[in-house]
Amino acid sequence: MADELSSALNQLSKQIATVNSNVVLTNTNILVAQGQIVITQKEVEVNRQRIAELQRYVAQFRKEQQKLAALQRAITEIVRVNQDYAKMFGKYEEVRNNMLGILQSTSKNLVKTETINRIAEELLLATPGYWLSPCVVALSAWISGDSALVQRALDEALARNADNTAPLMALVCRRNKRIEASNAWLMFYLKRQSANKISRGLMLFINAYVNGLFGAPDSRVDDIVNYWIEDLAGGGDGNSAQFKDFESRQKENWKKNFIATKDGNVRPMAESIPNLLKFSKDDLSTVCEYIDRQNTTPIISNYFDKIINFVIDDKERDEIGHALDEYLMNLASDVDPEEVSLKQERDYYLLVKKYEGDEVLAKKQIEREREKYLRPVNFMDLLEESVAGYNDEGTKNESERRIAVKFTKKYIQGGYDEFIDESKVAYPNKVSATVCDIKSDVKGRDEQTSFIQKIKDKFEQQKAVELAAIKPGAMFILGIIMLAAGLIFSVVLAISKNGVAVVTVGVAVAGLVMMVLAKKKEKERKNAVIKTYDDLIASGTKIVIALTNEFELLSAAIAKVSNVEKLNIMTRI
Repeated sequence: MADELSSALNQLSKQIATVNSNVVLTNTNILVAQGQIVITQKEVEVNRQRIAELQRYVAQFRKEQQKLAALQRAITEIVRVNQDYAKMFGKYEEVRNNMLGILQSTSKNLVKTETINRIAEELLLATPGYWLSPCVVALSAWISGDSALVQRALDEALARNADNTAPLMALVCRRNKRIEASNAWLMFYLKRQSANKISRGLMLFINAYVNGLFGAPDSRVDDIVNYWIEDLAGGGDGNSAQFKDFESRQKENWKKNFIATKDGNVRPMAESIPNLLKFSKDDLSTVCEYIDRQNTTPIISNYFDKIINFVIDDKERDEIGHALDEYLMNLASDVDPEEVSLKQERDYYLLVKKYEGDEVLAKKQIEREREKYLRPVNFMDLLEESVAGYNDEGTKNESERRIAVKFTKKYIQGGYDEFIDESKVAYPNKVSATVCDIKSDVKGRDEQTSFIQKIKDKFEQQKAVELAAIKPGAMFILGIIMLAAGLIFSVVLAISKNGVAVVTVGVAVAGLVMMVLAKKKEKERKNAVIKTYDDLIASGTKIVIALTNEFELLSAAIAKVSNVEKLNIMTRI
């Protein structure tokens, strides 16, 4: 159908092009094709619109065809990938299903020991490289009481993947009340971890240990965690350039967190003193920033007080236990790294099918899903995620936050000290300001009165000078001359008894009018000058009053923050 539409479109386009080449547009907007065919301009535009609609239809049709082709391809590929997956990893799925079955059934005694042993041995033979298979054998032997087989199976599991076997056994032992064994497995697991490649689930184990879910806690975890931090720092001797760089980065990260807290929670002092910032040459912006940071300290302090003073209760301890059980089930059911590529391929085609051939949506979704496989993180990043409450990325578990604060308090304190001290400045007891080109101090009411008087004196003096310079002008003098001339000629004519000439009287009257108008204009000019300077005095006075009020606000803010104690998180834990 697409080919037919394209052919029709091409033919119609050729016809329109022929018409456009053969027509002559007249003044009446009538197209005459070789004097025979008459086509209006409107009809041509309609045809163009039809072509555009047809093009959009064809584009949409092609898009739908592409989606249909992608859907059909996805359906075919799903079959192929499932076959490949079943061929390559089908037994892995069986192992995981049986492990989950054993974990669920052993606590309820629903399955015979002989059945579990037989299945475990068959799966071990079928999956020679898979780490979970010997774990299934170990559990079945454990149930049967065959300690020698348990040890051999665990040795094999550890050889295949110790980083998965250790936490699995730690959780299995804890679930079966084998606390001492569970603790030993946990210590083994933690000591194997690299600080640069830590599972996000590690904080759960540390949190559980600290809160007694693996037995009575001791200092071993503290030693391990401190070793990780030192490892990241480059030896942790405190003298190497590498360590100092590590430490500075951690402090900088925390300083940025505190700045974000300030920006999100504290109204800037600068907003309260706009006139002081405008008319003063003093560096008040630094003062304002220091006040803002000081005002952030109670917010920061309250945040860490909440974390430090947190006491876990039975409900929250049970929640940690449930999280451990869930982690165990996920560990036993999660895909092996060598399966990931094929699983992602299968997931992608399933999403294409789900979205009816829309590959764009499928790719976006698969990218989000892929993130869960990127589990390893830097240990310090993990701690910062746990403790930082300034974003939604970190855990909301208060117990984990407390642990994170415990191990990062040095860097938190360093970041806070830099946050406060880098903007530290002496608080002013007065401010110099320039208003109307007059410089004066701004402090209290006495300074205000003096400042205003200086402004008044300046403008009153300038006003007097300008008023004195305003004269009646030539128009007034001419009026005097005309008035005098008119009167003189009138007197002369009267004495000569020739009568009063109308002209001489008119000249005198005109002169008088000119004098009145000149005086009026003079008065208007003086009033304008008076108003200008009165407005300047009023404006200056208003600014000075605002400056005084703002300085009082600034002084009050300074007094408030002066009583704020500097945060000392190092001594609180």
